[in-house]
Formats: sequence, structure tokens, C-alpha cells
Amino acid sequence: VFKQFPKNSDEYKQINEWLNKIAEREVEAYKIHKFTAVPLFFDMDLIKSGGSGSRMALYQKSAVILDLKNKAIYSLTLDSKQASIIAGAEIVKETQTIATHGKSAYILNTDGITRVSIPSKSAKVDIINDKNWGEITQLYAFAGNLYLLDTKNNSIWKYIAAENGFSARTSYLNSDVSVSFDKTRKMVIDGSVWVTTDSGGIMKFTNGRPEAFSFKGIADNISDIASIFTSDEDKYLYVLDKNSQRILVFDKEGNYQAQYQWDELKNADDLVVSEEEKKIYVLIASKIYAIDIK
Repeated sequence: VFKQFPKNSDEYKQINEWLNKIAEREVEAYKIHKFTAVPLFFDMDLIKSGGSGSRMALYQKSAVILDLKNKAIYSLTLDSKQASIIAGAEIVKETQTIATHGKSAYILNTDGITRVSIPSKSAKVDIINDKNWGEITQLYAFAGNLYLLDTKNNSIWKYIAAENGFSARTSYLNSDVSVSFDKTRKMVIDGSVWVTTDSGGIMKFTNGRPEAFSFKGIADNISDIASIFTSDEDKYLYVLDKNSQRILVFDKEGNYQAQYQWDELKNADDLVVSEEEKKIYVLIASKIYAIDIK
């Protein structure tokens, strides 16, 4: 259409105005929030010089951050921003995943599952390394229990909190459930278990059984789910799509709600969310940024 009119013509200007209005309405309809800058919430340099973050976990208003570069674990209270180092290299070792519940952080290494007390900074191996574990890609804590995503054995192992530690290993999945976790990445739990796939989808399990789930109300594809967050206290599911530099928000039936776009999300390492605080906390190397939930 533009080719029919000179750039300095009234017709060209009018068509351009219409197209801009259509684009604006589309942004409004899809609740697309675009940012050129996001406020800095916390800098890990305040805890440790050269501090950095790779993984982050949240329980209520208490976050723990795993620093793979310096082999350290930091605690951070979101409302007060009180922070400290709670573990160093002698405890962290080759840990790749972190979880938290109550006043404890949990990590997985060659010793097994180690619990780090946030207040006392003491550490204790709660579950000894199990020869039956395959490739454990994520550890998650929910309702005091611990869950391991085992991509080699296509299993989700569950350890139930007991008076003096945890129960023996059990399978979260029912015995007649057969599933492949070969191409999965992240796991979150809110009562149901959500597992992301390399193809940009999500597998959902409830009471040990698969439950149909799909994204609805979004026209384009989600190509790279780098992280996902929800909890039993949150109404929505938050999906970090790094390739498209955005965070997508869905209800728990898969219906699209909104999205937050920011170019720096392509560098994001992880995210956690507090709907109570109305914040999405994004971890990028040594810094945590806070996006206001609208």
C-alpha cells in the first residue's frame, strides 16, 4: 500500500498513523509491557566482591542464590534486603541446583542432599548420595518435602519430611505412568509438578499422573523456556523465554494473561516471583532486577 503514495503525501502519513494505532491497540489487547530499563533491586557485590548468581530459589520472602562461579550460597530477604553468605566452597562443591523451604537451603552434590541452615549457616547431609539416582537435573522443595528430577531414569524422586530428617526414596509418579524426561529442563511445584521441555512446552503432573496442559491465547511460539516459576501462593505461571527477551504470564489452565519485554532478559539466569510484593525478580549475573507486576 505504501508504494502507491509518495512518502511526503497526506495519504502516506494517514496510512502510517493508522498502522501505528493498530500496533498500539495490539499491545494493549495482549497486555504487552515493554521496558527499556528495569530498576536494580540488589547487587551481589554488596555481599561478596565479585559475587555472581546462577540459580535462585524462593520461599515466601526469603530467597537463596547459588553462585557457581565462586562456589557460594547467599541468602536475601526480599522485604528488608538483608543479605549474607551462608555457605562456601567446602559445602557447595560441584552443586548445580538449589532449593529452599522454611529456614533452610538445600543443595545436591556428591555427598547427597545437604541442608544449610540460613540463620546459623551450619550444614548437614540429610540424604546420603543414592547409587540409584541417575542424572539429577533439579532439586525442589515443597511443603517440606524434597523432589529430584531424574532425567536418566525418567523419574521424579520424592523424600517426605519426617521428625528426624526424611523418608526413604519413593517415586512421585504412579507405577503405571511411563514418561520421558530426556529433553526436560526445569521443575517447579505448587501441588502439581510442572516440568519444562526443550521444545518450549510444559509437562504437568497431579497426584503422580500426567495432566493435559497447553498454552492458549498466544499466537507465536515459545521457543526457549529458560526458567519457570509458580508456587501454591501464586495465581499465575511465569515463563522466561530468553530467545524472545520476554516473560510470559499464564493462568494455571494455560490461558495467556500478559507479557513483559526487556532486551536484557536474553542474559537472564533465573527468576522468582512474589505476587504479594507484585514483583518479578530477575537474576542476571551479579544483579537482581525487579519488574513491577501490572
